[in-house]
Amino acid sequence: MANCLLALAVYLVRWMTIIIGASVVWLTYLVGREVFPELAVSGAALVAFNPQFLYLSGAVNNDIPAALCGAAVLLVCVRIARRGPSPRADVTLGILYGLALLTKLHLAALLVPILLAYLTPIPPPSHTLARRLFLTRAVRGILIILGLAAAISGWWFWRNLALYGDLTGMRKVNELWAGRSPAGNWWAVQQGLPYLWSSLWGRFGYGQLPLPPTVYRALFYFCALALAGYLIPRRGSLPWAALALLGTLCLTFMAVVVYYILIQPAGAMGRFLFPALPAFTILLMGGLSRFLPRRLTWAASLVVTLGMAALAVYALIGVLGGVARLLGYRVEPGEVKPGGSLEVTVYWQALAQADQNYVVFVHLLSDVGTIVAQCDTHPGLGSYPATAWQPGVAFADTYRLHLPETAYAPDEGYIQVGLYLPGGPRLLTPDGHNALRLAEVEIQPRPGEFPNPVDVNFDGQIMLTGYELDRRVACPGETIRLTLYWRPLASIDENYRVFAHVLGVQDQVWANSDSPLASDAVPTGQIIEDVRDLTVGLTTPPGFYDIEVGLHTGGDRLPVVAEDGHWLGGRVLLSKIRVVSE
Repeated sequence: MANCLLALAVYLVRWMTIIIGASVVWLTYLVGREVFPELAVSGAALVAFNPQFLYLSGAVNNDIPAALCGAAVLLVCVRIARRGPSPRADVTLGILYGLALLTKLHLAALLVPILLAYLTPIPPPSHTLARRLFLTRAVRGILIILGLAAAISGWWFWRNLALYGDLTGMRKVNELWAGRSPAGNWWAVQQGLPYLWSSLWGRFGYGQLPLPPTVYRALFYFCALALAGYLIPRRGSLPWAALALLGTLCLTFMAVVVYYILIQPAGAMGRFLFPALPAFTILLMGGLSRFLPRRLTWAASLVVTLGMAALAVYALIGVLGGVARLLGYRVEPGEVKPGGSLEVTVYWQALAQADQNYVVFVHLLSDVGTIVAQCDTHPGLGSYPATAWQPGVAFADTYRLHLPETAYAPDEGYIQVGLYLPGGPRLLTPDGHNALRLAEVEIQPRPGEFPNPVDVNFDGQIMLTGYELDRRVACPGETIRLTLYWRPLASIDENYRVFAHVLGVQDQVWANSDSPLASDAVPTGQIIEDVRDLTVGLTTPPGFYDIEVGLHTGGDRLPVVAEDGHWLGGRVLLSKIRVVSE
């Protein structure tokens, strides 16, 4: 019963978010009517069909309500700029600003366009009486706004002060998000701006499902061209007071987001700019209209509206080869050790009737891109093949990944999923990738005396108890240092030789070390540290390779013995490595 009520609550909140998103579009239209009446529809369409805005409008979040606050405040400010302030506008802005502060802290920046609306255009000093009346009315209005906002939202800031000793609570947020000092982090801005731009228009899931790069470039060129339109001289005056408000709102929130990027790793989120999205879209349409005669403005509006609608349809059908869409996923646990297991639940939705049975692959990849664990299987372990899928039907499928005991740790891995035909290529996503990257997984080392502890028994004579690599990525001609830790289980009477190979396809050897184990006078149970250099061949092609290790006496290899006594072969595979071109 409790789960049903929770699900109902989530659906109700989602519907509420949809209504709020529609209200943002309507307010954008009203702002457009105040600034460029003939472009109001296309300005609203740029918001309505923004793929990221549409995507978040169907989810539980506070970014769409933040956009509503930004659009509402902008509408009142534009009307003040055109008609002057009034007691009704003072009260309206006070209520809106108070609600905005409760919605999201960075909406405090809305005070900047509010002040601009009230303080411009200020009469010149020569008009003393008019100037005094103007300033008196402006100050009175601003005080009313701040007073109402404090009455509505003040309790929240008092709570933060009582709980965290900080009015805004940002100190605690920074602790939770591994925040940093803004000093010296301009590199993060340069690094984060491309992600900020792409996530303003569409990056789905947790940001790991982007649109094709061509889409982002096309949108950038469109926006640059539209804004360049204001440089074109034309007859007729522009509504400069309203345009100043629109531009100020955009620049203010851009400055806020840049500050977020400086202090937080997750600061480069395009949704943080949503409060300024209505202002930005109206600015774009106003600039674009400067390229055309007034009688053809409708054509530009129609093209932009249809183009954005087409982009939204394309973007929100994020597909794998037109066969299926990934709706969500769950990875448990988030931390795993060698020898452990992961459960990956993927929520699929069929998009078309499949005429072939596709295979699902779920891989755990290491930080350097090597496969640590994998599961390749037909959906439902074969009980729900792709040919049985019905378009539009969503279903959950769970896959289990078992990490080998020799997996390298510590490591930061990630899950990727996709589809392929048996013996054929993988299906591609809209952005040209052949897999979708999902959650991060931390691979923790098992407890032990040595790095990467293992218990590999070679014929009851000697045990491999751990290993270490100085690198897992190398170029042809470079050397990988492998350290092996051996423990004799019995008195060593043979001259054992250790082999270590870098193996490619069909066990082709691309690096080799084969030499005696220095075990003279080593008592049973004492550790032998065995260091070996594996020099990657100069002709080794880029790719992923296994490292195999074993023992021999010049002839047969010593068998690896399982705990129950059966033989597992004459070698053990350690971590994979990656060879890259120079």
